[in-house]
Amino acid sequence: MSFNGGNRRFPAGPAENFENKSYRSRDNRANRNSSGSRYQERQSSRYGGGTSYRNGGGGRFRSDARYDNRNFGSTGSNVGINSANDWNTANVNWSMVVPLGERKRLRPTLWDRPPKGFENVPAERAKLSGLFPLPGQPQDLDHSKLDGIVSSGVLTRRTRILFEDPTRVNMSKTKYNQILILTSVGSGKTEMERAQNYIKDFVSLVGEVHNVKDARFLQDNRLLLHFSSEEITTIVLSCQKYIEAKTGSKFIWQRPGECVRKAEHEEAICEGQVVALLDLGPTDEESLKNSLAEDGIEVNWLKLITVGPSQEFTGTALIDPITWKIENSKYKWIRPNDSKLHQTFTELTFQQLPQLVAQQDRGPSKVIMLLNCVDGKDLKNEDFVKELYDCMTKSSMMSSFGEIESVKIPKPGADYRTSFETIQEGIGKIFVKFQNVDSARTAMQKLPGSQFNDRTVICSYFSERDYNMDIL
Repeated sequence: MSFNGGNRRFPAGPAENFENKSYRSRDNRANRNSSGSRYQERQSSRYGGGTSYRNGGGGRFRSDARYDNRNFGSTGSNVGINSANDWNTANVNWSMVVPLGERKRLRPTLWDRPPKGFENVPAERAKLSGLFPLPGQPQDLDHSKLDGIVSSGVLTRRTRILFEDPTRVNMSKTKYNQILILTSVGSGKTEMERAQNYIKDFVSLVGEVHNVKDARFLQDNRLLLHFSSEEITTIVLSCQKYIEAKTGSKFIWQRPGECVRKAEHEEAICEGQVVALLDLGPTDEESLKNSLAEDGIEVNWLKLITVGPSQEFTGTALIDPITWKIENSKYKWIRPNDSKLHQTFTELTFQQLPQLVAQQDRGPSKVIMLLNCVDGKDLKNEDFVKELYDCMTKSSMMSSFGEIESVKIPKPGADYRTSFETIQEGIGKIFVKFQNVDSARTAMQKLPGSQFNDRTVICSYFSERDYNMDIL
């Protein structure tokens, strides 16, 4: 396990020996050439465009006479290719190569004729669903089953991949937006435990679909609450005065430093511009709206927060103001979803991640977060984790940036599986804290784009406060 930057390889551990490692990551267990070292000079393609190392380094297609003169769209021409084994070298005249999307097929296939109702389903999704025959594996197509899916509109776990794209909704999920940190003012752990139990009851009174996923003490007077959704997190934070009155305690309410203000949100109450009015007296929506209008405050919508079967008013109202003046001191108010970090998730894709993390939207920190260095499932192996830790703390490359204070590597549970649902668990991330900001800044300049464990490293600054409180 090592960094690879240019022609230099930065080995892990004090022995500086990267070839004789007893453990290999999941990605590299089968990727060894005849000498036993990891190959990096060629990248194989998941779609078969790369090369195979099974037969002495030759291409995955045999190099007999049938494959000697491949035609890439120019009749009677090898488009600048000297031989069958030369086409993947610098000798190729790429200006003469016809792009894949422009080449003519020898004959149409069944993949060119999607069934009715499946016209907009990409071939990749159709293959993953298991409902269609795979290339080279002919089977009868059950048209009655396909017709039933289209006519009923009911999707199962197997067929949901055909019509639902989970990428954007899962990319926009962030657990930091579902976390609140409560620090007591003059209360002990007993009072904090009582407040914790009350908040759990409060959440269930707001709605049966809401719950507290996790609650743990960071210190005797500091409590972390992880809620099931961003919506209920916003409601609890907005109702802080009501909760303090019910528990007889006083708290400092905070969101994590990595909380992100979203420009657009599926739930209107979670948008960044929303204002929470606190400690309101008895009122109704119409009366409050009129009162706000008298003070020159126009709103797009207004929502009173009530709880329980009796719809008890919490003294809190959420509004989306068209105009809002800071000098509106008549009201106690907060922006429950505000944050230093802003992000638009509308057009976000996984391919944009390297560019997104490189944006300097956040200030420098002593802590950097490394992404795409390891497979989360490999972290179940203790030997692998130890080797990874040694590499982060003792390798010559990491040491060249400056003195490292500590490293944290979140580890998966026994039943962990890589999926969209587990993205926000943060498994696979590596957090490194340097002694000073200058060292972290140097690491941020040199690490992104380097190779580690045969993967391209992606880096970002991370909140030092969150790191110190183990909110990773």
